[in-house]
Amino acid sequence: MARLTASNNNWMDRLDGLRKELQRNGWLIMLFLLGILALSAIGKREAGFLTDEVLTVVPLADGSFMLTQEELRMELENAFTKPTDALQLADIDLEWIEEVIERHPFVSEAEAHLVAQSRLHLTATQRNPLIRVIADNGQNFLLDENGTRMPLSENFIPRVLVATGNLPAWDNQFMDDEDHLLRHLYDLAMYLREDEFLAAMI
Repeated sequence: MARLTASNNNWMDRLDGLRKELQRNGWLIMLFLLGILALSAIGKREAGFLTDEVLTVVPLADGSFMLTQEELRMELENAFTKPTDALQLADIDLEWIEEVIERHPFVSEAEAHLVAQSRLHLTATQRNPLIRVIADNGQNFLLDENGTRMPLSENFIPRVLVATGNLPAWDNQFMDDEDHLLRHLYDLAMYLREDEFLAAMI
C-alpha cells in the first residue's frame, strides 16, 4: 500500500510539473499557432485576384477635369502586362502604381490602397494650372502652381493668365533663376491669384 501511495504521488508530481511547464510555455505555443494562421491568411490573400478598381480623380477648385476617370483607368491598365482582372494581389505593388500614375503630366499626387474584397482604390489629384504660355517660337503649354510644365488638356481649357509673344525657350531650371522671364511670369501669376480682387478679373 505504501508503494502505491508513493507511486501515485510520483505521478501527481509529474502531472503537476507538466501543468506548470505548459503554463510557462503556453504563450509561446499560442504565438506560434497564431503566426502560422497569419502566414496562411496572407498566402491565401496574395493568391487571390483583384476583383475591382475604384478610381477617383479629384476635381479642380472649379469642379473641372483635365484628366478623366477613363483616362486614369487607361493609365492603370497600361502599367501592367495583363488585364487588371487577371492580376493576383501578389502582383500589385501599391507604391509602384502611385509612381506610375504620378508620371502623368496632369497628376500631382496619387494614392493607392487595397480594401476589403480585394478591391483597389486609386485616387489622383490633378495639378492646378496657373498660367498658359503661347510663345512666338511655337511653344504652347501650361504651368502649374509649382512651376511644373503641363501640356494642354483635350478635356478642359483652364481660365488662367495667358502670356504671349517673344518668350524664351523652355528651361527646366527657370524656377531657380530669379532673372528668367518665365520666373517673372510665374511670380506675377501667383501674385494675381493670391489677390481676390485681381484674380476675379482673369
